[in-house]
Order: sequence, then structure tokens, then C-alpha cells
Amino acid sequence: DPLHEEFVRPSGASIELRHVPKWYRKHAVSGAFEIGKKEEWLSKKTPLIIDDVITTGSTVREVARILRQSDAEEVQAIALAHTEWSG
Repeated sequence: DPLHEEFVRPSGASIELRHVPKWYRKHAVSGAFEIGKKEEWLSKKTPLIIDDVITTGSTVREVARILRQSDAEEVQAIALAHTEWSG
């Protein structure tokens, strides 16, 4: 998935969540992202996360957590679609 890597970038190998069980996704994305080199641009700002689909919300939550650590005032997220999942 493309990221604006100046703000958030993968911290290691790319993760393909399509085949990861939904109950394990929160653990699979933990530590998968880090702040990029433009961290100072996020201070007191409201970044917007745009995702194609939200299944469990694990990726969006992890990216939002990383952004909040960089002193972002608030983090917003939108998605084109979401799957119905009650877990």
C-alpha cells in the first residue's frame, strides 16, 4: 500500500494482511510502521489517514497511534469501504 513515507513509513517488510486471521491482525501490525523524516510537520496538525478498505481497523489504529506519538493534535481516518465484522 502506498504511504506518504515522509510522514509514516513501514518499519520493516511489507505486511500482507489478506491471509492473516482477523483475530491476529492487531498483533501483526504492531510495530509495522514508524514516523518518517518530516515528523515536525505533524506537530499540532490533524493528519488524515485514507485507506481503501477497513476490515478490523488494526492498520488504521496502528498508523494513528504512530501519528499521535509525533504530537499530531488529532488523527482522522476515512475509507472507501469497510467489511462487516463483529470481533
